[in-house]
Amino acid sequence: MQRMVRTLVLLGLCTALAIAQSSVPLTFTVHDSKVDAKNVSTKTIVFVATNLGADDFYFLPGGRPPGAGCWAGSSGRLLIPGEAPPPRITKIEVRLIQFSDGATWGDSSLFQTGFVSIIKGRVVSREFYQGAISAYDLRGDREFVSFLRQARDTPADPDPDASFPEARSLAIKYLRIQQTSGPATAISEIRSHLYAALGRSL
Repeated sequence: MQRMVRTLVLLGLCTALAIAQSSVPLTFTVHDSKVDAKNVSTKTIVFVATNLGADDFYFLPGGRPPGAGCWAGSSGRLLIPGEAPPPRITKIEVRLIQFSDGATWGDSSLFQTGFVSIIKGRVVSREFYQGAISAYDLRGDREFVSFLRQARDTPADPDPDASFPEARSLAIKYLRIQQTSGPATAISEIRSHLYAALGRSL
């Protein structure tokens, strides 16, 4: 059975009324329970939040430039055999979009409320990348690996808003990369993420 592809009416939470798709910096194509989004603005997008989820491109080299695809969320996932498929998506609410120059579309106050963890995560990630690069440049592979292990082994903070898990997850990721592909590959990727964020507003 051929999948149904449809274009939906978009609702921006920054307004009380339904808005035309052309006024939103994204266009959407819906494949049953999955959404594909495209940047139709003239700026690079570094953050997208809809009623279906959010994704942060802050450290992605190049961000999501005009014309590029942008994740917009999906209710689809791998199904357990016999499990009912997810419901079709009937509405997309664009909550917040952030551009690489710091400008936003939507409700920017969400960065101080519902998406405050995004900003905290960026700060912790940036500090991690800077620390890793400093360790590598000053003392080489051994100090770099030591830095990663220390970040991995940092005890969990009891504060539910603490950002240690983000640093630990990055450390685990780059320890794996340096073990399989070498420290040079790991530090190269770290540099690319940090340099991508240079000049971008938190």
